[in-house]
Amino acid sequence: MRRIALLILLLLVCVGLPLFRFLSGRGGVSPAEEALLSRARGLVEEGRGDEAVVLYREAVGAFPLSHRARMGLGILLVARPEWGAGSTPLDDALREEGERELREAAALAPDRPEPALQLAIYLRHKGDPESAAWLERAGAIDPGDPSLRMILALLRFEKWVQRASSLLARPGELPPHSLLEDLAREARDPRGDLGSAESLARDALSSRPGDRTARDFLAGCAYQRAETLFAIAEAMRHWTQVDPAAAQTPQRIAEGYAQAAGAFAEASARGAPAATFHRKWCSALEAAGNVDGALERYAEAVRGEGSDRDELRGRYYGLLLREANRALVSDDRDRARRLYRLCLDYLPPDVPRRGIEHHLDVIREADVREALEMDAYYAESFGPEEAAASLDRALSLAPLDARLLRALCDRLARIDDPARLQEALRAWI
Repeated sequence: MRRIALLILLLLVCVGLPLFRFLSGRGGVSPAEEALLSRARGLVEEGRGDEAVVLYREAVGAFPLSHRARMGLGILLVARPEWGAGSTPLDDALREEGERELREAAALAPDRPEPALQLAIYLRHKGDPESAAWLERAGAIDPGDPSLRMILALLRFEKWVQRASSLLARPGELPPHSLLEDLAREARDPRGDLGSAESLARDALSSRPGDRTARDFLAGCAYQRAETLFAIAEAMRHWTQVDPAAAQTPQRIAEGYAQAAGAFAEASARGAPAATFHRKWCSALEAAGNVDGALERYAEAVRGEGSDRDELRGRYYGLLLREANRALVSDDRDRARRLYRLCLDYLPPDVPRRGIEHHLDVIREADVREALEMDAYYAESFGPEEAAASLDRALSLAPLDARLLRALCDRLARIDDPARLQEALRAWI
């Protein structure tokens, strides 16, 4: 859970596009300074950060009172110190230099929120409690700043994740059931920490449409909600096994899985990583008894692109095979036939086809036996015309089966239909 929060922090620091937009402001900037900063911004956007650092250092040397130049240099050094040291490994000294530049930028521009905010983000990443004071300072300057809203959203998100992870970290040591229900409510409550975090991020996104940081953050929130709801459903299921007296009804547990599935759908729509959420979404659907929903989800997932397609195909095949076997045992031959045929389409390379084909042969034999029994029944009860019609239907399931064709020829000979009889004889022979 902590790793997720740190990843978002690094994203806020490393991407930094809204902040470089701030650096493009021209108010009080000389043409020479603006030319240097513009070239440096272009290099950053091209991914040539090492060259950008050189230009920002040049700008700081030429314009020592420029908070834009110092802030640009500071952001690059704290986020990617290797850009300031050529091909050498990450260097703490460069990060310290970057922090000094950010502090100097904040001192040079006490009426601008961006330097204070960037310093707060970096100090937060370091675990320095001083970050709170800088965050308050940025908020006092401009409470509606989108970047400020994003860091506030991150803090609320992190607070919620810490609580959720502390309750669910040890599945064998379940918290009181009431806490699980409280956590499930919080996951869905727009007024809670997670809901507030999403609201702040949406506000930031409305101010900066297309902002990748806000979009990724919202996807992370949706994914974390799904993860937590899934874990709660699993914990409730485990609770029923260890303490039946305190058990919730299966319907309540199924609702938990359904809520998790809905949250995974939201995460999917917001661009969360495909591999993990598809697996857990399908697990939630299957555990809630919606096997067809899980099959549909896998079918959609394996048609997509991505390095995890082979893994998803394997899981889809496994679920198809389990359900086909279950249908065969329960004598639901139509479902078993359909699923076994899908198994052949998604057969892993190291699995021989013969096993699936054997199951299809078993179904075919059962279909033929039943068709011959129905043929005899219809012939005796309704006459050869009805018997021939039933055999036609059976041949759609077992085409060119010699036994069915022979029986059909016999019925057609009795009803004097030479054209159909000739066609059936050609197929039989």
